[in-house]
Amino acid sequence: IYTKMLRLERMLSNRLVGAGRSFSVAQNSLTTRLSNQHNNLFYVKRPLQISRLVHVRSSSFKTYTEEQLHSDTPPDEKAEQLSGCNPVLDAIISRRTSADVTTEPVPSAVVNRALEAARWAPNHRITEPWRFYLLGEVAIEAVSKLNKEMIAKSGRAKKAQTKYEKWRAIPGWLAVTCKKTPEDELMQQEDYAATCCAIQNLMLSLHSEGYSSKWSTGDVTRSKEMALLLGYSLEEEMPVGVVFFGKPMKETKSLRRKKVE
Repeated sequence: IYTKMLRLERMLSNRLVGAGRSFSVAQNSLTTRLSNQHNNLFYVKRPLQISRLVHVRSSSFKTYTEEQLHSDTPPDEKAEQLSGCNPVLDAIISRRTSADVTTEPVPSAVVNRALEAARWAPNHRITEPWRFYLLGEVAIEAVSKLNKEMIAKSGRAKKAQTKYEKWRAIPGWLAVTCKKTPEDELMQQEDYAATCCAIQNLMLSLHSEGYSSKWSTGDVTRSKEMALLLGYSLEEEMPVGVVFFGKPMKETKSLRRKKVE
């Protein structure tokens, strides 16, 4: 069975890489559009390489007790208690939001796996409304300058410079948008929710590999100037934010959350 599955994945990989109609890539631009013959799935800085499918044997998950789950133990200690009981729950509890990262480049394989996790988010009607833009150095510098100018206009020059210096040093940027469906308000709400779920999946994948991330929804992420820089239309796509990511400089402390009642 495994041999047959391996042959199948090789056939699939060859088909995706070799069929010009399956994937259309434009390399000479700030962002690259990657699409398949059914839906536009991702927009990235460079072509995604089709990696081998990895078959992981299912392991038996241990269960956590009601006492562990509902105790008043501080979050950090609770995460420690639950570690190893349920890998999914452990990843969710231990993930922290932080853009305090080093300048070390993030391997493309890490980004690809995060995008793979993102596209398996819950999605009513399988509309796959998410669009991801992986920014390169030129785009990062341009958006950082744009944000600096926008903040400076409000009279906060010092804050504008501080943000500029911090943002331009962050190695990983993914701008995220959601396809608009003005003719169907309910579908638009569902698509936005699905895109948010995709971002959560993406951030959990990054966290599982030792990378910090932060989902930002600042004014610049919704600006027409940023849309123009990255090459998307605000008439067709709704900005959902930017995910910054990279190797953490330090451990981020957890905040207490309300317990389940």
